[in-house]
Amino acid sequence: MIGWSMPMKHNQKKENQAYFTLLDLIENEKNVCPICLATEKSVVNYFDILLYELVNDPRIMGTIDNAMGFCKKHTALLMSMGDPFGQSIIYKSILEQATKVLPSLLLKPKNNVKLFKNKRSLIYETIKSRCPACALEKEFEKLYINEFISALEKQEFREYFSLSNGLCIPHFIKIMEACKNRNSATFLFNTQLKIMNNIIAELGEFIRKNDYRFSKERINNEKDAWKRAARLLGGKHILDKLH
Repeated sequence: MIGWSMPMKHNQKKENQAYFTLLDLIENEKNVCPICLATEKSVVNYFDILLYELVNDPRIMGTIDNAMGFCKKHTALLMSMGDPFGQSIIYKSILEQATKVLPSLLLKPKNNVKLFKNKRSLIYETIKSRCPACALEKEFEKLYINEFISALEKQEFREYFSLSNGLCIPHFIKIMEACKNRNSATFLFNTQLKIMNNIIAELGEFIRKNDYRFSKERINNEKDAWKRAARLLGGKHILDKLH
């Protein structure tokens, strides 16, 4: 499993690194679902290692070639990270693989029939595996979901989580479905609902202050409630520029 280092004030020798990663994000990134961000940071770290250490690894590149590269989301993420040299090696390898495979999709011309095999054939014959970054992302997501469930039994973790903006709803639902500890599940449910109701109140206050009758009132923390609401509903991607 690939991780990344960050300064922590807790004693990491006694606890799981994933726990402290979640605790650190909950403490310092209160406006973001910690599981979304921890998972995305792991993928970014994977790309860092790929670009600087693994672009000449035949096994790694073979997996990427068989998937014809990455999905749109992860291609955009990789492009945003720079390193033209490393990316040139990656895309040269992928395109060379594509030029070997694509000719097999040509059909022998018969009257006016189409020249290329149908889209379904194209997909199944050229792509032998899914986006490697998506597969890795799923592994990290599972890791952090399981660690979050275990962490809910710790009072320290509960205190920090209570002061955050909670989980995105997709991860909240996944954790509620997977959590077998009734006490932990009850705490999470009550805390998440409280957080959601607080955001609803802030949204209402922001809407009220945009009414001309109250437009002279100072807009406070509710000014970014709409961003927090959006993240609550759909999570936060690492490319999200909303802060």
